[in-house]
Amino acid sequence: MSSAAAPDAGQIWQGNEPVFRSIDQAHLVAVFDLEGRVAWANGNFLRAFGYRHDELIGQPHRRLCPSDVAISHDYDLFWQALRQGRVEKGTYRHIDRDGRGIWVEASYSPIVDAQGAFVQIIAIAADVTQRCLSDAEAQSRLAAIDRSQAIVEFDLRGHVLAANDIFLSLMGYSRPAAIGGHHSRFCTSDYVQSPAYARLWTDLNAGRFIAGRFERRRADGSAIWLQAIYTPILGADGAPCKIVKFARDITGEIRLEAEAAERLDQAERFRLIAEDRKTDLEAMLRDMEHIVDRIAAIAGQTNMLALNASIEAARAGPAGRGFGVVAAEVKKLADDTRSATQSVREMLRR
Repeated sequence: MSSAAAPDAGQIWQGNEPVFRSIDQAHLVAVFDLEGRVAWANGNFLRAFGYRHDELIGQPHRRLCPSDVAISHDYDLFWQALRQGRVEKGTYRHIDRDGRGIWVEASYSPIVDAQGAFVQIIAIAADVTQRCLSDAEAQSRLAAIDRSQAIVEFDLRGHVLAANDIFLSLMGYSRPAAIGGHHSRFCTSDYVQSPAYARLWTDLNAGRFIAGRFERRRADGSAIWLQAIYTPILGADGAPCKIVKFARDITGEIRLEAEAAERLDQAERFRLIAEDRKTDLEAMLRDMEHIVDRIAAIAGQTNMLALNASIEAARAGPAGRGFGVVAAEVKKLADDTRSATQSVREMLRR
């Protein structure tokens, strides 16, 4: 089928000028022949893609597409469907005049002439580049979180809707075993039966997020500690529609903290024992000082007695010679004792 002559804006919507004017003002609009060449484009379309009217008219639609899209089989099927009269809708990735990415949400519709033949294709679109870029950034952030955090989703009654691989690995569940199960299976029975557990879900259903450290149970019953945030997700009506939990395993940290606390308790016990022993030692040292002082006093008295005995032995002449020898030995013993006690006293005072 041969292409029809390129229409102007008025020819496209004959008899519906107010409708066309409204669409023309609010949307990107372009008309293509059945071979995909641009027959007409409005100002919004030209500005979005960065072309002048004379630069774009007659150019193939492929020129507006990235090379990987333009040469793809899906692209050929897209135009084949349009030539057969089917409407194609979606969000499409394009490029502007400078090769920069641009995303449009568009509806491509065949135009039928008076005889019912398909003669052209009209595209009515909206530039959604910023939204797509924001969505892509958000998806990248979510992907980064998904790679680093354990994530699980619950309905408002606590049943598992979805869980990522990290969560499943931490908790020891397969995906089929986890999906549909209740949150209580991850908790100790005492906690599930406590008022705190009921309060957790009351708060979450009220839209309040909960953050903290939580002791949980793996599939094999072993304990695991999680640093987690339970975040209510709000629906279009502003009410919570599900709960998302972001978590990381802190079991190792909890064990280290418990071990450190135990070591501190041991250190405190040792300190108290050392203080008690220090008190006992100080008392013992004071007793030893008293004993040493007593010995020193006895040594002094002994020395005086030895001196007196030496004097008396000298007066006795030859008859007191033997007594003088004994007195000399006693005096030497007293001197040695006094020297020894002085050394001990110096040691005790250090």
